[in-house]
Amino acid sequence: MPPLILALCILAILLPSSAAQTLPDLFRWDLVITPDMKPSNKSSDFSPSLPTCTPLRIVVTPLSPLAAPPYYMMAVPVNGTPTITSIGADENNLSWNVTYHVGSQLILTVLDAKGNSGGTQLETMGVIAGKSTACVINRIVAPPFTVTADHVKNGLATCKRWLVTMDGGIPPYNLLISTLGADWMANMTVKSDLNAFIYINRAPPNKNLFAAVSDSTGRWAYGTPMVKTKGKKDASCRGLFSSEGDTLTIEEQDEAKRATTEAAQRRHSTIIKVSVSLSLMFLLLLAGGTFLYLRKRKHKTEVERAKYAPTPYNETKSAALSTGMHFQTAENQFQTSSKPTLARKDRVKRATPLSQRPYDVLPSYLDGPGTAVSLPMTDASNIQPWRGSNHRFHPIFANLSATQQWFHLVILATWMYTRLPASESTPNDPWSSYIPRFTSENILRTGDEGGGPEFSPGYNDRPRRPRPI
Repeated sequence: MPPLILALCILAILLPSSAAQTLPDLFRWDLVITPDMKPSNKSSDFSPSLPTCTPLRIVVTPLSPLAAPPYYMMAVPVNGTPTITSIGADENNLSWNVTYHVGSQLILTVLDAKGNSGGTQLETMGVIAGKSTACVINRIVAPPFTVTADHVKNGLATCKRWLVTMDGGIPPYNLLISTLGADWMANMTVKSDLNAFIYINRAPPNKNLFAAVSDSTGRWAYGTPMVKTKGKKDASCRGLFSSEGDTLTIEEQDEAKRATTEAAQRRHSTIIKVSVSLSLMFLLLLAGGTFLYLRKRKHKTEVERAKYAPTPYNETKSAALSTGMHFQTAENQFQTSSKPTLARKDRVKRATPLSQRPYDVLPSYLDGPGTAVSLPMTDASNIQPWRGSNHRFHPIFANLSATQQWFHLVILATWMYTRLPASESTPNDPWSSYIPRFTSENILRTGDEGGGPEFSPGYNDRPRRPRPI
């Protein structure tokens, strides 16, 4: 085909508007499959192979009077150089020869004279060796003119950008974007001083999106990129628009955006780390405070229990007393406990065991005819009945007040005095010498004669009168 006709065909395909789309459903086209086009694997959904240098029959079915012959076959090899070839004007007698290298993967579409597309195949078609390979053309020529696109991992999501960059050729550039199985083709024109185009993906998900580029002379760029789409079917992408630009400017913008994103991520990461650290510190402090509180509460409970616990006291049954009145032994009065007790002196009055008390008076008295019972008593010099808080008497008097203690003491002295004469001394009785000390007069003078402490000033100025006999 003469170069002029190819240029006119390209201009018809690439509309002058910066972003235009061909009219869909004007006609349909089909590739007549022959036995030599079938691949080696026999399956119901196989993709036919294209033999080299073999005329392939094409059938066009017009769907609208707007479809205008003649027709052209546009072959777009993946990572290769596209071509546009005339296939004739008779819809029932159209043919096309494959001139690509064996192994190429081609995307085929038929165009009418106005550049309208009849749709692309659902899958790429592989090139196999035909009866001859003499017609195969090497389409990598100098100077280089290439097209590249962003490498996208795991597919291009809906409304995400796809950067297509042109290098070489003579601007302005014309960009064609479509998908396999689509009945549309989007055509964009890039200005002379720009060499990149940012496409916002509005293609349906699970499709193969490809881009082909040509310059102002009609030369096609080598390296047609293709990417798999994914995402949602809603392709409104509000606020997002495809745009053209310069590679350096876009890279600077991308770098600035990347730096901003990384800084935001670092700040976010720092906030998370600080939050986690503070949370852990708070939990540790809370745990420590709870531990100390429970420990203090436990100690306080133990102290409170010990404060009001009965005082342990043990004494043999031999310490039992009988003075005409009933006294319980220390063993029955005080129960023992294996646990140590803590008691405050102002709350618990503890009696001193008899084994720790000094005794200098141990009188004998008769409990019936010819019976003597021992009654341990404290040192008379240490008896201070006027001090109600002093309980250095026998444990049975520990819970009595000072007045009650004096009362019991007077009764005991009176009883002893009436039972045993003060002047009588029994031979061979070691305790008879102590009897005169238990008269009422001697009892009142215990502080002076026994070497004990003097009475308080409240008693020094009063005359002491002996008890009448």
